[in-house]
Amino acid sequence: MPNKALLQITPDYELVTRYASAWMTQILDAANSAGLPTVDLYKEQATATNFFSNLETQDPILVSILGHGNYNIIVCQNGEILLQGGVNDDVLAGRVIYDLSCRSGRDLGASAINQGAISFLGYTEDFWICLTNGEHPDTGMLDPLQDETARGFLESHNIAPISYINGSEIVDSYYASQNKFNYWISVWESIDTNVASYLMWNRDYQILHPFMPTPTVKAGVSPLIAFVPLLLVPLITKLK
Repeated sequence: MPNKALLQITPDYELVTRYASAWMTQILDAANSAGLPTVDLYKEQATATNFFSNLETQDPILVSILGHGNYNIIVCQNGEILLQGGVNDDVLAGRVIYDLSCRSGRDLGASAINQGAISFLGYTEDFWICLTNGEHPDTGMLDPLQDETARGFLESHNIAPISYINGSEIVDSYYASQNKFNYWISVWESIDTNVASYLMWNRDYQILHPFMPTPTVKAGVSPLIAFVPLLLVPLITKLK
């Protein structure tokens, strides 16, 4: 039986992964506060070899993943393939998975459950992040944790694994995330309805396998929308 431990993989090699990996330190902080043994594979350490090695040696029950994705694939540092449904997702058997990537919650998430994963929380379509223009060479802010525009997008995801770490049932961790999305939607509806609509999109395309909540009405947004001074970026990778 897997150990009560956390393995997190957080690539950081361009704008989106730089932002998301910075915000996912919230999950590590929660694990440390709870006394949960933790391995964080960050940046150059966020490779498939290190991921599989730590799954074998540490055998953690909780796995937190960041990566660009598509319906049946997640990549890690520099676009290296990490997981592919029906190919190597059997390593997730017996584990609780929280995945922040585009689309992989659909086919890869379902496949992981078929391979024996306890649960898989992810997103069945693109996960959008709105950012504030800044002074970093990648056009974002120098410190992603100071970007109040991005906060609602990333905190809303992070609260799911944090809730589980703090003792919530898996299904309740999903609802904690949904409620956090709703909170930030209500905040942004009075500031910028475009940002609110993308938060709605992420909320409505979040899924928990094997528990599959009834979808709400989808947010009416277009992936072509862009606005100043914000940047709009997805956690998606194109299959070659």
